[in-house]
Amino acid sequence: MYGAGAPQDYYPRAKAAAEKALQLDDMLGEAHTSLGNVLFRYLELAESAREFERGIELNPNYPTAHQWYGRLRLLMTGQFDRAIAEVKRAVELDPISPIIHADLGTVYTVARRYDEAIEQFRHSLELDPQFYWAHRQLGLTLELKGAPGNAIAEYRKALELSDDPRVLAFVCHAEATTGRQNEARAILAQLTEMAKTRYVSGYSFAVIHIALGEKDQALDWLEKDARERNGFEINFIKVDPYLDPLRGDPRFEALADKVIPRDAK
Repeated sequence: MYGAGAPQDYYPRAKAAAEKALQLDDMLGEAHTSLGNVLFRYLELAESAREFERGIELNPNYPTAHQWYGRLRLLMTGQFDRAIAEVKRAVELDPISPIIHADLGTVYTVARRYDEAIEQFRHSLELDPQFYWAHRQLGLTLELKGAPGNAIAEYRKALELSDDPRVLAFVCHAEATTGRQNEARAILAQLTEMAKTRYVSGYSFAVIHIALGEKDQALDWLEKDARERNGFEINFIKVDPYLDPLRGDPRFEALADKVIPRDAK
């Protein structure tokens, strides 16, 4: 999730660890929650929801269960009110967690409630000014709200704190959005070179091509992520504001329905 490695290398290990935990203690809410997270990444939707709900049933005061259920499983299917309620409950249970505040901000962002999102990211950064994820997500929200210059400043702060290649992709997106095509293409070349030696999600390239107006190339990358089950972001294809320029395109809509069936809840 934080750009440290390829999903195909780590998801199987995560699933094996969660399943081993349940073999040791099937009544452990934390283990059901972890398995729910893994199943979300494998797009096993019904099973993921069941594991999160079981985790909350067994340990209703475990904040991470509410956090992940809302931020991941409910958000991906557009259940914004339920997602917000779950992550708010996580904040109540652990009010000094930077990531929980940031995840509530992300839910607000995806729900297009940008002012509330910005407030949550500010809370997260008050708790930990060096938390790159909050800077990154704040940048996303500022850009979506129409302030790409401020967004780039937040992305740059995030890059100082982490080498997550997706942050570089977001800088590139914002540069292209502001008409700085040469700068954006230079970053695209840098990211392409980086991908030769480490994992870079197809989504990272897709958002750049969207900003450059190259929708077919963006769809090529998103289809690659979907085909290979690679990446965290593809699971949010139906709700991600960054992908809004592709909505209505028949190729995109077909891909979105393939990743998340229309009747998925």
